[in-house]
Order: sequence, then C-alpha cells, then structure tokens
Amino acid sequence: MNKKLAFGNYLMEELVNRIIVLTIVVLFCFTACITVCSAETDLKLIAEPGKFACRKQQIQFSSKSYQGELCVLQGRFAHDIYLFRVAGINTIKGIDDETTKGIVGNFMNEPLLLKCVPQHEVPDIADPDMVQFAKKMKPDISDEDAKKIAINMKTVEIGRHCTIRHKEADIMSVMIEFK
Repeated sequence: MNKKLAFGNYLMEELVNRIIVLTIVVLFCFTACITVCSAETDLKLIAEPGKFACRKQQIQFSSKSYQGELCVLQGRFAHDIYLFRVAGINTIKGIDDETTKGIVGNFMNEPLLLKCVPQHEVPDIADPDMVQFAKKMKPDISDEDAKKIAINMKTVEIGRHCTIRHKEADIMSVMIEFK
C-alpha cells in the first residue's frame, strides 16, 4: 500500500511540475504574441473623409534616428493628400494618383521616395445584375468579358500600402485603411 501511495504522490508531483512548465511556456508565447501583434498594429493608419490622420515612427536616416510621420487627408469625393515629414519638416507632399507611381522628395539633400500601392476588395463572384447591365451597355460583349466588367464595377479601393524609401532601403511602411 505504501508503494502505491508513494507512486501516486510521485505522479501527482510530476503532473504539477508539468503544469507549471506548460503554464510558463504558454505565458511566454502569449507575451511574444502580444509584442508581435502590437508591432503589426503600430503600422496601421485609419483614414477618415475630411480629417487628417497621421502615423509616427522612429526611422533610421543616414545612420541617425529621426521621427518620421506619414499623414493622409482622405478627400470627400476628391483626391487624397499625402504628406511625409521627417523631424517635423515637410519632405514629400502629393495626391493619391502621384503616390501610386511614387513621389520623390528630399531630406538633408538626400532623396526619399513615397510610394502607396492601392489595396482592393474584389468580389469572389460577378453580380448577375451587373453582368446583365454590362451586356445591355455593350450587346456584342462575351459572357466572360461581361463578368470581368461586373467584378471591376464592384471592386473597391479599401486602402493603400505606403512605403518610404531612402536609397535602397524601406525606412517606413504604413498600411492605410479607408473608413
């Protein structure tokens, strides 16, 4: 009986030790996830129509650290305006169409490039009503082309992914989401 009790105590002690180790591992992973997740959310910027929204981040520029700030003023049925500042100095300014190709500016006589790639929400399937509408507008169109037009008509720009480059390196990257 004593052997069974001793063995039972041993199993209980092993179980408690494993639970403690597992708890420590889970807490470590959870803490790491929080760090990674908060770093990812730091790169987001929510743009609202008619309001300036900005995102600041420390950037490395010519082996020094500066405060970089990307701002966007989302237009109300007009162009969005983008502004990039380094250490409070306006370095690049332009509209959304210009940022798609890339806008060049400079800081301390060094070139910077702001490029914002549009992000789209594309429907999975073509809306049958839109397909019919496309066919009415252009009766000689093929079914496949009518579906493509219908999908394009329902495709919406939901944001832009902006990067700021100095020489060959990205010094700041922001995902802008339109509200």
